[in-house]
Amino acid sequence: MHSFQDLTPKKILCALLLLLVIILAYSNSFHASFQFDDFDYIAKNSTLRNISDFRSIWGFLSHPSRFLGFMTFALNYRIHKLNVFGYHLTNFFIHLLSVWQVYIFYQHLINLYLKRQDEHDSIRKKRLREDRFVIAYLGVFLFAAHPIQTQAVTYITQRFASMATLFYISAVNMYICHRMTVAFKKKVFFLLLFVCFSVCGMLTKEILITVPIIIVLIEYLFILPAQDSQPRLPGNKAWLIFLLTILILLMAIVPSLYGFKFQNILLAPRVSSSHMGDILTLDKYLLTQARVFMTFLRLFIYPVSLNLDYDFPMSHHLFEWKTFLSLLGVLLFLTAIRRVYTRNRLMAFGLLWFVITFLPNLVPRRHVIFEHKMYLLSIGLCLSFVLGVFHFISSKKASVFCLAVIISMMGILTFQRNMVWHTEISLWKDVIKKSPKKARPYMNLGKAYLKQNRLDSGMFYLNHSIKIYPFFHKALINRGIIYTKRGFFPLALSDFNKAIRLNPGVSSAYNNRGVLYYKMGNFDQSLSDLNQANSRNPNDPEVYYNRAILYQSQKKYSLALEDYSETVRLKEDYAQAYNNRGNIYRALLREDLALKDYNYSVGLDGDNARAYYNRGNLFYHQKLYQNAIADFDRAVLADHHFEKAFYNKGNLHLEMKEFDLALQSYNRAITLNSRYIKAYVNRGTVYFKKKDYDQALRDFSTAIQLDKRYAAAFYNRSVVWDKKGEGPKALRDALQARALGFRVKQSYIDRLNQTKNASLIKSVGSQRLWQMPKC
Repeated sequence: MHSFQDLTPKKILCALLLLLVIILAYSNSFHASFQFDDFDYIAKNSTLRNISDFRSIWGFLSHPSRFLGFMTFALNYRIHKLNVFGYHLTNFFIHLLSVWQVYIFYQHLINLYLKRQDEHDSIRKKRLREDRFVIAYLGVFLFAAHPIQTQAVTYITQRFASMATLFYISAVNMYICHRMTVAFKKKVFFLLLFVCFSVCGMLTKEILITVPIIIVLIEYLFILPAQDSQPRLPGNKAWLIFLLTILILLMAIVPSLYGFKFQNILLAPRVSSSHMGDILTLDKYLLTQARVFMTFLRLFIYPVSLNLDYDFPMSHHLFEWKTFLSLLGVLLFLTAIRRVYTRNRLMAFGLLWFVITFLPNLVPRRHVIFEHKMYLLSIGLCLSFVLGVFHFISSKKASVFCLAVIISMMGILTFQRNMVWHTEISLWKDVIKKSPKKARPYMNLGKAYLKQNRLDSGMFYLNHSIKIYPFFHKALINRGIIYTKRGFFPLALSDFNKAIRLNPGVSSAYNNRGVLYYKMGNFDQSLSDLNQANSRNPNDPEVYYNRAILYQSQKKYSLALEDYSETVRLKEDYAQAYNNRGNIYRALLREDLALKDYNYSVGLDGDNARAYYNRGNLFYHQKLYQNAIADFDRAVLADHHFEKAFYNKGNLHLEMKEFDLALQSYNRAITLNSRYIKAYVNRGTVYFKKKDYDQALRDFSTAIQLDKRYAAAFYNRSVVWDKKGEGPKALRDALQARALGFRVKQSYIDRLNQTKNASLIKSVGSQRLWQMPKC
């Protein structure tokens, strides 16, 4: 290990420059939204809500080999909730640690190589000894700035890859320190660290399975002497064989602890997620991986057209031209390693690193290619590339300049690539450009538009996804949601039914069909579907939330409270669930608990207009008028079209006799909703109190035109007619109000009747008096 005494001003300056390069390359990534698997693994993963619930985290999605990665997500959630900045900052910090360990690794390899005397190595040792610091730094600069790393760094879920790589390279470094140290206590210390990092790596991602092979390679190429006459390094072959045997046994035993069934993993056919319609078998998968191998090499050398979701057809037989050429390329690559080995075994090691760390990809899986795998693979390639440039360009300055230009270009490409990761829409648009015949990118882009309530755009891309693959149940579910939002209930029901037939086990189809049935008024079927969804996924907060709404509408408050409480247990930041539960508490006259939930809701979502509105109503009821007005102001600030908030604010001002302010609020409510009857009635009341009887009449008359059975409007207009001395009109409206059920005092009717009789006597003399009809 390197001590602080080894630090020189030159090294410190280079380290600061490296840090600056990484910060600039990733400066636009810290606020990138959750993407793809982030939603299932983090945003919707209820097991992360309690960091002390190790058992649930260990067993999530049957991924015990991802335990430590999920633990870091749980820690992020504990600190940052669902604020993406904290997650990205953690990924960035892991990348910095990996860069540091890669630099130490390069230094170890160069030192080991320089200590070993071998006549087959034709590289000039003197130049390497002089340039080893520069070579190590340029190699790690290339690793840090290469755009191929963005998927492991910017894509939050692929922290698994960057963390596992950190543990991988740290374990190898500790092993080298163990082998190169003479002091017994230090040897034991480094050995324990090696074991610790290895175990942590296996609990993060299975890629550490190749660590023993890398160690054997390091021993063979750099540590074990080529000739007995050469001085031996610490340790001996017997100890090495014993240690490596233990390591290999451990690497074989650990997967069995996870319950891996190798026969199923290797031999069971699986549906490809990389190309529609492909059924992967072992032979076809291995042929396909030859093309993946060459694709990874191409991406390292020419990192353009990076893609989150490749449309990568499987290879069917050896003599397909792409497959044949790829296999030929793999053989040429292996042959080149052999030739390089005779001249520069350090460069050969870097190339062999790529081959060995690629081996876990030969285990069949549904996704045949993902770029985040290059995070580990590229470590060897970066070192070999820098050594190659120094080997073929004799001038040190020219070599450094050439590599500086390449690294700068890589940093710019990384910055540009991170811009693509900024939003779901930008990411999936990029994927569609590169995989235009694949259904999943269109579905994910349509879903992203649906989240933003951009239904036309969402429908366009979902239709395109279904056109490519008519049996894509996820696309059908999301299109059904759009149909539901638009009120096209039969079309929505058809999509949900088809999705359930295609995949009866998917809970989201039942959940959304339950919501549809609720909107259609079929509450029994809605409850049945929501119960089905809950039985298939008991940890989905959306199901509990929707069922709570159903119970609440039926005034089954105790059941609704249970479901809302379960919702916020599974999703602590569900602001609307707190708001709705507050409404139930208020209906049950538990105003203290209602206020507590409203406070939670607005604390979680400062733009939650409904929660401010409901809390304002509670304050209004408690006669805390200033608090109520403040909340109504916040509600309309969050939602400029919230006419009910303007209306209630007007009511408050009316009660406080602030008539001008009341008029402003009612005017705004009516502007937003020209058929807002209550707003017309109350605005008419304000005009009446301001003695503007003509305006009051207009408002009451408008309310009556909108609803000819609105008794209060008839009565209020009667009072205005009475004030204007129009007794007959006042009586007519009063009688109509009473006929509609309004409690009009008999004394008021009698007075109006007398006024009318007096008017008739005066005007027609001996005509028969009008008699009041019975009501």
